[in-house]
Amino acid sequence: MSNSPKRSLLSNIPLRWVLVVPFVLQIVGAVGLVSYLSYRSGQTALENMAHQVSNQASSRVRDRLNISLQNQNQAILLSQRAIQKRTLNLKDFEQMQNHFWQQINLSLSLSSIYFANENGEMIGYGRVLSQEAIEQTKQLTGENLTLGESVLIETTSQDLAHRKYYLVDDQGKAKQLYGNLPIDNRTTIWYRAGKAAQQLTWSPIYVFKDAPTLGINIVAPIKDEAGNFQGVLSSSIRLTAIGTFLSQLNFSPSGQAFIIDRAGDLVATSTLETPYIQVKQGEPLRLSASQSKDIRTKLVADRLQQQYGNLNQIQTKIRLKIVTEGNTLFVEVAPYQDDFGLDWLLVTVIPDSDFITEIQTNAKWTILLCGLTLLAIIAIGVITARWITRPILKLNQVSEAIAKGDWQEPLPEDQTIAELKALSVSFNLMATQVHQSFDRVETELLENKHFLQQITDHSAQILYILDPNVWVNLYINRQSIDILGYTPEEFQQGGSQFLQSILHPDDIPLLLRNMDYWQTAKDDEVLTTEYRMRHKNGDWVWLRSREVVFARNEHHQASKILGTAQDISNRKQIEIALAEAKETAEAANKAKSEFLANMSHELRTPMNGVLGMVQILSTTKLTEQQQSFVKTIRDSGDALLTVINDILDFSKIESGMLEIEPSNFVLEDVIRSVCTLLHSQAIDKQIDLQYAISPVIPTTIFGDHTRLRQILLNIVGNAIKFTQYGQVSISVNSRLLSQPNQYELSFEIADTGIGITGDRIDKLFQPFTQADASISRKYGGTGLGLSISKSLVELMGGTIWVKSGNQIGGNPPSIWRLQLNNSSVSHGSTFYFTIGVSTSSVTEQPLGFLLEQMMIDNKMAEKFPLRILLVEDNKVNQMVANLMLEQLGYCADVANNGLEAVQAVQSQSYDLIMMDLQMPEMDGLTAARLIRSKLMSQARIIAMTADATPEDRQICLEAGMDDYISKPIDMQEIMQLVSTTK
Repeated sequence: MSNSPKRSLLSNIPLRWVLVVPFVLQIVGAVGLVSYLSYRSGQTALENMAHQVSNQASSRVRDRLNISLQNQNQAILLSQRAIQKRTLNLKDFEQMQNHFWQQINLSLSLSSIYFANENGEMIGYGRVLSQEAIEQTKQLTGENLTLGESVLIETTSQDLAHRKYYLVDDQGKAKQLYGNLPIDNRTTIWYRAGKAAQQLTWSPIYVFKDAPTLGINIVAPIKDEAGNFQGVLSSSIRLTAIGTFLSQLNFSPSGQAFIIDRAGDLVATSTLETPYIQVKQGEPLRLSASQSKDIRTKLVADRLQQQYGNLNQIQTKIRLKIVTEGNTLFVEVAPYQDDFGLDWLLVTVIPDSDFITEIQTNAKWTILLCGLTLLAIIAIGVITARWITRPILKLNQVSEAIAKGDWQEPLPEDQTIAELKALSVSFNLMATQVHQSFDRVETELLENKHFLQQITDHSAQILYILDPNVWVNLYINRQSIDILGYTPEEFQQGGSQFLQSILHPDDIPLLLRNMDYWQTAKDDEVLTTEYRMRHKNGDWVWLRSREVVFARNEHHQASKILGTAQDISNRKQIEIALAEAKETAEAANKAKSEFLANMSHELRTPMNGVLGMVQILSTTKLTEQQQSFVKTIRDSGDALLTVINDILDFSKIESGMLEIEPSNFVLEDVIRSVCTLLHSQAIDKQIDLQYAISPVIPTTIFGDHTRLRQILLNIVGNAIKFTQYGQVSISVNSRLLSQPNQYELSFEIADTGIGITGDRIDKLFQPFTQADASISRKYGGTGLGLSISKSLVELMGGTIWVKSGNQIGGNPPSIWRLQLNNSSVSHGSTFYFTIGVSTSSVTEQPLGFLLEQMMIDNKMAEKFPLRILLVEDNKVNQMVANLMLEQLGYCADVANNGLEAVQAVQSQSYDLIMMDLQMPEMDGLTAARLIRSKLMSQARIIAMTADATPEDRQICLEAGMDDYISKPIDMQEIMQLVSTTK
């Protein structure tokens, strides 16, 4: 027998390691902490440096923009004032030409200035300010202009459809025509912007018609004294010049800068990327920063869109830190605005790799110093440990001698270390006392043996020692007489044959199982067995034994088993009675479920007629009051259906038959469908219904979307019901679990409603229970929704709870409870629940939920020509389905039962068969099987029944049907059905 205790993972550690390792750990911990703090300080310095560089770059860009744009503004303002003072005559184009020539010569940075009137005439000058303009002019006209050269731009009354470009002499007079472009000035973007403006303003950014480049105009509307519009003064600027300046900033080795407008479109970028998209036909399209080919530009634009949504929210300078693969980007976004409507965002992007070299060098030196310090400490520790452990090893040798019975060798007491000397003296004294104690122990051992014998003889249970190899009792106490009527001697003398003779025949396999079990059992494993043995008087006695390995042979096989046997006959009789009661209860529960299913069918059948007629009635011309009546009928019917579904679900939950049916789906589609369904209720109460989903959640997940949608409809619907005004919000976050591809989704539904007070919150998730009776009377409801939601959440591996004020109901996680003390009391209630989902590697199309609301089209039969057979025994339901189909332009054949349907398919080919299930003469399932197997028809068969359980749907599919819709049927379902039938 082996009774050795379980070895600890920290047992048998040498003393020298005990002395050395703590020193090493302390030094490593201290140095590591210093290294970490140094690293953090370096990171902070890096961020500060990046922000300083970004700020300087933004200031330089702002100064350049101010200079460039103000020159254009001042030139236009001067000309506008000259016109207002009548020193400049709009009808005297020669005077206008001379005036513009003087202005463009006075300001060398002025790119252009011109005037166009309502007749389409135009006069002005432009200047070549970039190599890009030279190349574009040469490509369009073949003329090779020089940098800084001025050109005359003119549209005359003789040719209003063309804009002409002239080389000029020193006086600004035309000397050579080099460009003639078909442009009507009155149709240009800048002219229309000026005409629509009331004062000096900037035009929208657009692609120049005379050159493939992006630009913007400062425009001023010109009116006479009567306020009549005369024309537009304008000056244009190429935005590529700003991009060139950005590319030459050199504020960081690999930093970038770009400018976007409030719509998120690129204005200019240091990467010199073309900020527009050329299309085959029509005007070029502005390039959104989110569509940029530059990865950093796209990353920053996407982050701004995610964080702010509308870029108009950015009114002050902001800073962002974006972590990408192997790099961190420091981003600064600064608004740029002027007095004339310009509203841009200046963005600078600096990667941390531009500054990280010095930090990495410091880290290497820190690691080297840590290593040297560690080696020094280990050396000191080893020397110290050896000095201390040498006397202790001697102590160990003497201890081993005493363990072997050699009591004559005392421990030397001449130790250098005072503590070890005192230990030697104490050890010698202890050895003497131990020797004396052995004699006392032997005496006490005999007394204890007698004591144990008394315990076994008077125990209420049978105690025995068994040889598992031959199944013979080596020992059994006297209790065997009281429980089984046999003496210990009868057990021991009878051997294994005796045990088998009194064991119940049905329990003999247990004997064989136990014999195999003890061949591999561990010392601490307990085997519990319940079996029957025949009493000496012939009665069967139920016993419950607990057995454990008591001893092992030299091959480490179990040689003795220690066990106890307890009489459990009375308990077994009670268990049998309980089992019978359980069967009775299950039968009653099954009968209840069948009753509820039948009631659901019987209620849905007339409801199909009611709601179907309401749908048809709603398509007719009704007064506003009549429309209100129709809506009330439909809402009441939908409410009744919800009650029916809740009762069916609750019945399944009680019977343990509700199962989860996971599949791939898009989480946002589920949440959006819930919001769409409840949108009208929220609008009626002027409630803002919104949702937010964490971007880290995978788009497609694997779970039960139907049950998740049911939970959200219950909770969000309640939130809207109990909220008079304000908002209801849905937030979703996720946490990656330890198992691969497993996530925990956390949902938070918050409202600004009436809240839950007192002890009502503790009853919230109980079935048929609401906050209290008064709430039920005021707001309605069965009290099943939250109870069903709680069961569904638990089936999906999650938990649900609610917080209202400082009150909590449900079962929140312990981590969440710790956050309660730090939260402020707010109005309304917040429901939380978690569920477990996964990401699936199965490449199947995720389920969609937002089917667009189709308009009823009486020409749908022309778009989707189908021959339809309606199989329905109920006359009202026949009329409802026929009327719905007629509204879509279809004329369906009608069969009153399955037999007529089979006969109809024999004589006619159909594209779509709408089949009821419960019908006289032949049901829908039998008819579907015959149509598929005997008639080999490929028509699409759709089950149309009042049975509403998933089991019914599976039965329909197994019978050969293609799909399943439950009554009451919906016009949208019918339209979806015919539009997807081929």
